[in-house]
Amino acid sequence: MKKGKFLFAITGTIILLLQSILPAVAIDESEDLKNIKAELESMIPEEELGKYGKGEVIGEAYIDQEESYCEEKNLEEAEEGIMLLSAVGSPAVITPGAGHSYGSWGTCEFSVKTQTGTYLGFCAEPNSTTPSGTFSVSELNSDIIKALILCYVIPELYENLGKNIFNERDRNTYAYCHAAVGYAYCGSLTGLSASMAQGIKNMVAVTQNQMATNGTLQRYMSEYKTYVAYNAQQDIVWVERAPKGNIRVLKTSTKPGITNGNTCYSLNGAVYGVYTDQACTNQVATLTTDKDGNSNVAQLDANTYWVKEIKVPIGYAWNHTVYNVTIRSGETAVVKVSDAPTMNPVEILLKKVDAETWQNVPQGHGTFEGALFDVKFYAGNYESDPQQQGIKPVRSWVIRTDSEGVGKLRNEYRESGDEFYTMDNGEIAFPLGTVVIQEIVAPEGYQINPEVIVRKITSENKGEEIVDSYQNAQIPEQVLTLDIVKVQKETMTPIAGAKFIHTMPDGSREEVMTDGQGKAALKGLIRGEHMVEESFVPDGYTRNPGKIRFQISGNNQIELKENTSTVQNGKIQFEKTVRGAALRVEDACAPYKLLIDKKNEDGKKLKDAEFTLYQDKECKKKITCSKTNENGEAKFEGLAVGETYFIKETKAPQGYRIPVNLDGSDKIYEISVASNPMENIFTCQIDQKIYQLEDSKSIISGTKAERIVTIEVVNYKGNKLPKTGSEWNLLILTAGIACVLGAIWWKTPYKK
Repeated sequence: MKKGKFLFAITGTIILLLQSILPAVAIDESEDLKNIKAELESMIPEEELGKYGKGEVIGEAYIDQEESYCEEKNLEEAEEGIMLLSAVGSPAVITPGAGHSYGSWGTCEFSVKTQTGTYLGFCAEPNSTTPSGTFSVSELNSDIIKALILCYVIPELYENLGKNIFNERDRNTYAYCHAAVGYAYCGSLTGLSASMAQGIKNMVAVTQNQMATNGTLQRYMSEYKTYVAYNAQQDIVWVERAPKGNIRVLKTSTKPGITNGNTCYSLNGAVYGVYTDQACTNQVATLTTDKDGNSNVAQLDANTYWVKEIKVPIGYAWNHTVYNVTIRSGETAVVKVSDAPTMNPVEILLKKVDAETWQNVPQGHGTFEGALFDVKFYAGNYESDPQQQGIKPVRSWVIRTDSEGVGKLRNEYRESGDEFYTMDNGEIAFPLGTVVIQEIVAPEGYQINPEVIVRKITSENKGEEIVDSYQNAQIPEQVLTLDIVKVQKETMTPIAGAKFIHTMPDGSREEVMTDGQGKAALKGLIRGEHMVEESFVPDGYTRNPGKIRFQISGNNQIELKENTSTVQNGKIQFEKTVRGAALRVEDACAPYKLLIDKKNEDGKKLKDAEFTLYQDKECKKKITCSKTNENGEAKFEGLAVGETYFIKETKAPQGYRIPVNLDGSDKIYEISVASNPMENIFTCQIDQKIYQLEDSKSIISGTKAERIVTIEVVNYKGNKLPKTGSEWNLLILTAGIACVLGAIWWKTPYKK
């Protein structure tokens, strides 16, 4: 057998030499060979050739005559993919085999036996002596050498490429492959003619071109590794098929109780890179998870790899752990990873502020302590209250505010409810989702705020573990207020400077005074019964004696209990408002005094003249009577501003007569006054004539607190006409005299 192979090799060599000398003759070439030959002259190797030198020799060489090479078995094992790769540094037993010659040179096949199997080896240094023995396995990083060997040892590649590249018709393909490997390894062309040397160069060039374009070759190259046994003679190279295994990722949440069912979190779309180095610089596969956290399966060489997350899914923090995993032949390695959900640590949940001042300092007797808020968490992002859509919260709590009006997400503030969510470090936090807050009990002195506050906890999905998207809610509180408006009766003119006494449920009292607009306010009303009454009025007004009693209920509502005001003294109107309640208190103007100044035509004061005051013009509704004294004065006190009075003399002094009108009817005086003490205005109207306070000859005197209106009435003696009568009396009397004279003239006989 060995002799036959040797003769076959000699014959092939002779034919190759003759081809380089004899003229070319026509042959029937395959189409692939034609295409390859067409490229030969233009191809030059892209990879730097001849750059590999000897490695360190490990171990001593020895001859093992019993070892034989079985190429057929080796290829079969390679196809089945059941071998493990040889480990770098492990032993390789090199045994020379069948010889081959080419040009003036010769080589032999090598059997390479490693811990994983026996392989066909090639001498990489043709001009060195033949090695034999046990040497150390090293990995050779040369794609061109790998491609050359694969085109020979892989049947599919040999059939499509190798037999044409290595000129199968010469029946010396091993020798040519060996020569091409040697040229690629160390640049050696020893023993070759110029034409044969060019042929070897062309073989390398064509192979390198196929590496860039041939998909089948590329696939096999990805499945094989190239090894070298460095030694003191010839370095021997071979290829081993890398055994395959699978790898996938199974991703879970570190807190499934938070993330399960929450649409803000998804395991879908996490991307993991698989690397050959711990520094994660050489990525060889990408694994992407689905909604259940299962990734695709990647097939890789059985080896050790490193896996790290390169893209986080929605709602999760970036896991920076680099996982080390070993892929074994025929097995699937499952990398189990867990990511922490992104959460929002929250301490201050809400803060109450006064709606009028926007400060967290309560007004009046109110407090911010003790307000209760219903806090609900919904698993998902919602623009409005999910409860309106029939969605139930996942967890809920009732939070109580402290003396500063602050409600915190802490156990000491929790009135009732579920356990708080916590992060891996134990810190209380909200998951991504929606928080709904609503006040359910107001503190004393403030009204409940019915607003439903919706806060979304969101993430920008940048892999952050912590977000700060929650904005603590500022809850404006309307202080529970009793507004007092002080007005003048009938005119509704605001009265400034009026004072009111407020008696509180505990019996304590406070006094408030109206401002320039007649307004005062009792703020921060606490629960229980209250009383309000007027205690002081400015000059020109009469204090309203009415009292108001009201109750503040447990839900801070104001309810009227008693109102003792009257229309006559001035009404006190009670009504509920958005601020709580309001009182409109009417004050009547201070009454004025009417003074009758009685005298005769000579200015003498007349005593005992009687004057009567009436409500009506017909003088049927008598109010009171008054007689003049020695000074001729008659007084009517306590007359109401705004009322119209009628007065007449009902008894004249002795020797005088009562003033009458021309028709003989009694002289009646019509009197009314108007007042605005706030502006110091007081006017009096007597028989259609108006008198002002500021008039130089005004009949008005006194102070704001006590105004006096004086009417002068003159009585005449005997039959003299009274000055106090109507001016029409003289006209009527004159007309009467004229009528008498006319009648006398009419009855006198006419004489010519």
